[in-house]
Amino acid sequence: MLQFFLDVLDDTTVPDIDLLTPNHGQVGSSVTIDGADFGVTQDISIVTIDGILATVSSWSNLQIIAVVPVGATGTADVIVTVGGNDSNTETFTVDPTILPPTPNSGHVGGSITITGASFGATQGASTITLNGVTMTVTAWSDTSITATVPNTNSGNIIITVGGTATNSWAFAVVGGASGTQVWNRIDIPLKMGI
Repeated sequence: MLQFFLDVLDDTTVPDIDLLTPNHGQVGSSVTIDGADFGVTQDISIVTIDGILATVSSWSNLQIIAVVPVGATGTADVIVTVGGNDSNTETFTVDPTILPPTPNSGHVGGSITITGASFGATQGASTITLNGVTMTVTAWSDTSITATVPNTNSGNIIITVGGTATNSWAFAVVGGASGTQVWNRIDIPLKMGI
């Protein structure tokens, strides 16, 4: 009887993660966390990915669906915390991701900074292109790249890291390869007769 009473007092349920599906993806994508002892409803329980609070779209005792948060990068730890108790840690690889460029337009030769995730600490063999034209990089970090707008038409910005291409974002080039020509109309009065 005493042992039963002690077991009830020590009823600390620790959540357990068994599987992440998929085990990689871009910022903003969903990851399904299968396991046990998550609790029937979320209440004050949380999911963190790379130490950042993740938005949860679905929660049950055996499965959680969460969104990879902005700021997560590289190999990220996924942890479910229920009643102050942390689960085991599973790893999720954050694929290279571009966040919407601001501004989303610029002049040829101008500088643009692209933010995102998992670009790598240094450029190495990685590339950034606009409308298929390679951009000249002036600064590169895991979450930010600064590059020069090339002489091309408007198109999509894509970063390729280790052979993996990011999502793409549209960027408008002002004064690009095709140029923006404005023809001015000049009315010249014609003198009729002599």
